[in-house]
Amino acid sequence: MKTPETIDEKIAQEFIKDSDSLGFMPFDKAKEITDKAAEILAESEEYLGLTDLTSLSDAAAESLSKHTGKLSLDGLTTLSDAAAESLSRHKGDLGLTGLTSISDAATESLSKVKGALYLSGLTSISDAAAESLSKHQGYLSLTGLTSLTDVAAESLSRHVGGLERGLKVKVVAKRLLEEWRSDYGRGLEFELEIICSEKDLDTEADQKFTIHVNMTSDMEEFSLTPEPEGSWKKALSELLEYDLLQSGFDSYGDIGVGGVYQAIIVEE
Repeated sequence: MKTPETIDEKIAQEFIKDSDSLGFMPFDKAKEITDKAAEILAESEEYLGLTDLTSLSDAAAESLSKHTGKLSLDGLTTLSDAAAESLSRHKGDLGLTGLTSISDAATESLSKVKGALYLSGLTSISDAAAESLSKHQGYLSLTGLTSLTDVAAESLSRHVGGLERGLKVKVVAKRLLEEWRSDYGRGLEFELEIICSEKDLDTEADQKFTIHVNMTSDMEEFSLTPEPEGSWKKALSELLEYDLLQSGFDSYGDIGVGGVYQAIIVEE
């Protein structure tokens, strides 16, 4: 079926009839949804992936607040205070990763969401917004933050339920130490110099690490000097394992000096 640009009452009714297919509904390109369609889809307890909606009326938000289950509205770049207040009553995970800014009133409302809250598009939040989000009970994603005051950081440290933040990682140098091939296999040893920051890179907040990588046909080992502390250690280890070293023996050539990556810091 052709992906609709607008989700109307007829389309919503067609999919609500078959709950098994609702989670795979071709709504990923739909830019708009009518108020009536939102009211109908809210009856489902399946995942609603309305990820490309660019607008949402206050009436539609009120209807979707009655939906139970995961709701993705990641295409929205703005959200009215009234819509946020309605969505605060949603029971289930809520994705709003397209928002790059949000009012303090809207943040206070969204902090009441009963489920995971994904706001990874925000690059900054006010002290008042951080205080509100600290009261959210559930997983909270703020991986896009590039600036955070000490007051806001202290507030977020009180959040309970899992807090996801972003760690920016820049490769500033790399050195090939040894590469060999033989009848018994292959070996590769190299080092990377990186700088990391939870804020903007190239600031006084940057921390420097040397990564030593040793690969053979039988194993892959890496170490960081100095050893990162706490949640940074896990974030950087996962970045190495699942991103930087994914290409195996081709990893050294694939990693570019000056490349910037994002590691995910998770604090329970």
